[in-house]
Amino acid sequence: LAVRSMSDNPDDCIIDCDSAGRGFNLSNGETTNSLIQGLTVRSGNVGNPGENGGGISCINASVTLRKCIVLWCQANNMGGGIFLNNSQSFIDRCKVRENWAQNGEGGGIMFYNFANTVVTNTVIWGNEGGTNGGGIVCRYGSSPNIMNCTIVMNVTNSNGGGSYIYDEGTGVTSPQIVNTIFYNNEAAGSGWDMYVVSGAPYIFSSSLYDGFCPPGAVCSGCYYSQDPRLVLGVWQDFHLQEDSPCIDQGTNDLVTFPWLPLNDYDGESRPAYTTYDIGADEFVATPTATQTPTSTPTSTPTNTPT
Repeated sequence: LAVRSMSDNPDDCIIDCDSAGRGFNLSNGETTNSLIQGLTVRSGNVGNPGENGGGISCINASVTLRKCIVLWCQANNMGGGIFLNNSQSFIDRCKVRENWAQNGEGGGIMFYNFANTVVTNTVIWGNEGGTNGGGIVCRYGSSPNIMNCTIVMNVTNSNGGGSYIYDEGTGVTSPQIVNTIFYNNEAAGSGWDMYVVSGAPYIFSSSLYDGFCPPGAVCSGCYYSQDPRLVLGVWQDFHLQEDSPCIDQGTNDLVTFPWLPLNDYDGESRPAYTTYDIGADEFVATPTATQTPTSTPTSTPTNTPT
């Protein structure tokens, strides 16, 4: 499978499901050699009871999803935007936004049943979980590597606005979350950034707006209660502003964290300055135009005959 837009721009190539089903269903043992790149999947809807994956479903299969937008999709049960079951997929430079898991978990992305996916440079925002996990959910042995992502403004009607972790007795559910921003997520219950029922999530060098390390998680080198100073406004692009406390505060330890991305959401190189920024964007200052001094012409003296 290879589906790629000619322009490589998801705004130019839109798969509009018109609420009549999902955009992609992978279930035949596909690997990460399968590629979906540079397109938008929107308005997917799988509304039958127990159905999962409103935009993209990947069961016993994997895919490379790059520079895509998954938007306005909904599932009756789990994974409003994306449902990954026993999947070693790779997701990079994507936006997963405003999706809904109607009666279940994982409004944005559902990692289920040993879904050990790598997610980098991805913005997960404005998604809603009908029960737990507005942004992402990791259940039943799923240990994704989430590197340099921005998880913001997700909501849930129960626990875990940004993320929800539930091991269910496997003893191996241990997502690794590095250089990632959690900001302005909300939960009707507990855990606005993250709620851990069981499992061992490891959070390193990340920004947590809740103000504390989520109970049940292990945190190291994290920053708490800081406004990450994101570009919001009409376009909601979530770039870092020049006064963001997330600039130069991440880790660039590629030995310990080999899945750290070498570029950011825009394709700009990391690090731009001293070390990695936190979040999907690497801040690069706009060069200030300087005026080249010009010499002022002077009059040349002439000899006037007398």
